[in-house]
Amino acid sequence: MNSIAAFIALAACVLLVSILMLAWPLLGQRRASGAARPWRFVLVVCLFVLGVPPVIYAVMGGWQLLPQLASGAALPAPAQAAGQGPSAEQIIAMVDGLAEKLKTRPDDLEGWLMLGRSSMMLERFEVAADAWARASALRPGDAQIMADEADALAMAQGQRLAGRPSELLARALVLDPVNLKALVMSAAAALERGENTGAIAYWERALKIVPPGSEAAQALTDYIAQVRAGRNAR
Repeated sequence: MNSIAAFIALAACVLLVSILMLAWPLLGQRRASGAARPWRFVLVVCLFVLGVPPVIYAVMGGWQLLPQLASGAALPAPAQAAGQGPSAEQIIAMVDGLAEKLKTRPDDLEGWLMLGRSSMMLERFEVAADAWARASALRPGDAQIMADEADALAMAQGQRLAGRPSELLARALVLDPVNLKALVMSAAAALERGENTGAIAYWERALKIVPPGSEAAQALTDYIAQVRAGRNAR
């Protein structure tokens, strides 16, 4: 991995942890108000912040500028005035264009990953699931891709984790027992099945991953206490 790729990966990891720390305290309020399942709230926030900017940037050719940025070379003049980003219609057209290109580039792993992320943002869940399935075939044994595919499949079947999504999550955790997304979703799947003890076990594993003493850790501790007290934590 070159220095640019390493920097991007590190920045994404730091940002993801920050998002989880900020978003998790809100989940209890969303539970009380009957809002969407907490794992969906956390994952959508993460996807929006981490997924959309790279999608737009890459489709518009921004990755080509990274070597110039690293070398300190002058950048070309922007094609659009500052603050004028692509419209919703343009983003949809970009994603459709990417999907069309992948028909002739079936081995393009990064393309399938990008299509999966962007399709989730557009709520094209079946397309996203197919994209991540294709990515998984190109990179077998990647726990994160499996968790992403499970997410898309769950959304495609009405936010239900039974069946194939749960199977993928189980496989993901065999490959990567500390995958936070897979742990959070597996806890939700256990609650869906009425297995409170199982949900607590997944939360306890997630508790070992988040920073000790953080608000995320406190939220997980609260969920565990609520379920143990017999309250509905869904």
